Amino acid sequence: MPPPARRGSSDSRRSSRRRGPYRSDALRRHDDLVREGFWEVEFHHRFERDGDVLRIEPDAIATLAGPVAFGRLLRRRFRHAREFGATRVRRHGASRLRLVAAAPAVPVILLARIRRRARAEPRGRRSFRRALPRLLLLTAAWAAGEAVGALVGSPRSA
Repeated sequence: MPPPARRGSSDSRRSSRRRGPYRSDALRRHDDLVREGFWEVEFHHRFERDGDVLRIEPDAIATLAGPVAFGRLLRRRFRHAREFGATRVRRHGASRLRLVAAAPAVPVILLARIRRRARAEPRGRRSFRRALPRLLLLTAAWAAGEAVGALVGSPRSA
């Protein structure tokens, strides 16, 4: 895992994992991605390709507004991952077979990353253990969605 991003950094490998505000003119230049559902990773690749700079503000705080039913969250993860898997094949030439074959390892890898970050926080270990059953389901939903997207595409392209 790369080290934490520094303030003002523009490394898309780090910024693609973070949500952030975007200038409206940048969003308009990539309106095809916005129409497809605006997936940050693809937007950041385009942004960087076009010579734009992504600035990171590590002190920014994001808050989840309102409760979200867990079932709804699972469906969102699956749908987002399906779009991601389809995009990796369609736009980046990823191998369908490799993505599907790697799917069982995805939850293990994601959980290891989450655990590593949680251990860095004072109450992180306890929070991680408490959240583990739901994290297992969320990461499995992601892995399944990415594999389905790689095999059959997104609902928009199917």
